[in-house]
Amino acid sequence: MDDSITIRDAVPADAPAVREVGLVTWPPTYGPIMGDAYVADGLERYWGLDFIERLIAEGRVSVAATADGAVVGMTSVSPGEDGIPVMWKLYVHPDHHGKGVGSALLRAAFARAARTSDRLRLDVLDGNDAAHAFYKAKGFRETGRSSDEENPEWPDTVWMEAPV
Repeated sequence: MDDSITIRDAVPADAPAVREVGLVTWPPTYGPIMGDAYVADGLERYWGLDFIERLIAEGRVSVAATADGAVVGMTSVSPGEDGIPVMWKLYVHPDHHGKGVGSALLRAAFARAARTSDRLRLDVLDGNDAAHAFYKAKGFRETGRSSDEENPEWPDTVWMEAPV
């Protein structure tokens, strides 16, 4: 990873930049798999400024930032209902793909999860082959699948876990 990139806990002032990471990564990631309506709904639900501000205030977000403070990636880990932390987000600005930023953010997610568990869980949409391959290469293994009962035509959610 570029030495000018640091991984740190997000602060409230990072919220707009964290949101921007979602705005530039979601359309090319999920548009081809799910379509524009899904992307628009997801951006509204999971990348709204209020939602991001709440995650940051709860101490759930880490960011990758350049030397000048620009946020180029983020991850969010939340407590799981069964005690296993869940990484709901890990996104890197496309200009920084392939530079080790995602791996560094994943290490931060593992460290956050290790505070309370020996495992980290995540979900990947079936068809998001790049993410699936990335997580598999990092030690995650599929533990199950679920489908959206309200939208059975949607691809399955693939659940994965790795030891921390």
